[in-house]
Amino acid sequence: VRAVPPLPPCVLTDPHDEETLPRLIEALQDRHRARQTTLQQCRRAADTFVSMLQQLDSDLVSKEATIHQQNAKLAEKDAVVQNNSGHIESLRQKIKVHEEKIDDLQKTNALCEDDLNLLQQELQAREQRLQQELSDRRRMERRLQGRMEDTKLKWEKECERRLNAVQVEMQRRLLAKEETLKQVKAVLEDSQTLHSPRLSPQMQSSSSQEVLCEQSPDSLSLPCVCSGPTHNSPLVSFNATEEPPNIPVRPLHRRFSSPGQKKWVDHKPPSNLDLGTMMQPVIPNAIEVSSPSEKALAKCDKYVLTHQELASDDEIHTHLIKGEIIKTRGGGQAVQFTDIETLKQEL
Repeated sequence: VRAVPPLPPCVLTDPHDEETLPRLIEALQDRHRARQTTLQQCRRAADTFVSMLQQLDSDLVSKEATIHQQNAKLAEKDAVVQNNSGHIESLRQKIKVHEEKIDDLQKTNALCEDDLNLLQQELQAREQRLQQELSDRRRMERRLQGRMEDTKLKWEKECERRLNAVQVEMQRRLLAKEETLKQVKAVLEDSQTLHSPRLSPQMQSSSSQEVLCEQSPDSLSLPCVCSGPTHNSPLVSFNATEEPPNIPVRPLHRRFSSPGQKKWVDHKPPSNLDLGTMMQPVIPNAIEVSSPSEKALAKCDKYVLTHQELASDDEIHTHLIKGEIIKTRGGGQAVQFTDIETLKQEL
């Protein structure tokens, strides 16, 4: 509030006083001007306050309109939420069912991993046993090879010894026969000159052959060659009999039925990759399927599964799991696996 100046003292002492009234009039005029200024300020303040109130009213009205709009939208959202509450509940039930299925799959996966670990351990044990059997077989083969070589060397020495003995015996017998032949020839010549006319060459040769052919049964295994009708000493040659060497005999091979004679079920899952290489397993006379069926198994005799996996060394390993298709008692078919081949393809 603006301060109003106080009125000056109004003491009239003289009727002809010309100072007091002018001062009073001037003071009143000042007070009136101050009053007018204050009134103008109050009016301006009132106008400003009124305009502010009007602005607040307009803002309040706009806020209320906005609130009404938001309430309407909220009501629509509430209606949508109420309408979708059933769908949300069904989705919650589906989520619960899927969670139960996930738990079952995790349990099944754990069981499969345990079975896989057991199978891997069994496979490692079988591989170790197979390696042990192979090493034992190689050691036995080396031992048998050494024994065969020792036996062969022993029999070669024995045959050579026997051959030398037979040769010495035959030389001794040959010398004895030659000595006997000389004596017979001398007797024949003496008898021809003293008692009888000369014999013809044919008769001499026949007589000499008769003498030479009178041999013991022990010398029948040695062939002898008699000379012609000459009077010189006959030529006798002999060949010692030796044991025939061990002739290698071609072993009999087991006959396997060729792939063209039997039909195959070529099982290639859709998840396999097409490597695009030239060296691909090609099975003639095969029925290619993505999943084995009883109808396909009934038509074929063999089964092969092509399985691919990515190893830790960035290579694709292709396993060809082969088996025999056998009939069951119930009239169906079963596969008995017999062989596994592994192919590698670098990425």
